Amino acid sequence: LATILLHRISARWLYVNRTNHRNRRIINTIVTSSSSITAVSLCVIEVVSCTAL
Repeated sequence: LATILLHRISARWLYVNRTNHRNRRIINTIVTSSSSITAVSLCVIEVVSCTAL
């Protein structure tokens, strides 16, 4: 089920990249910013859990 979902997401991304060559830079910026936000939140969660322990 997870592999099917991943395949569908990757197919969607390929379609988006093919149709939105102009918006590729914007998409990359959004992806990088969201991934950095995720990393920061994970670090915060780790720090909070460490202090809680």
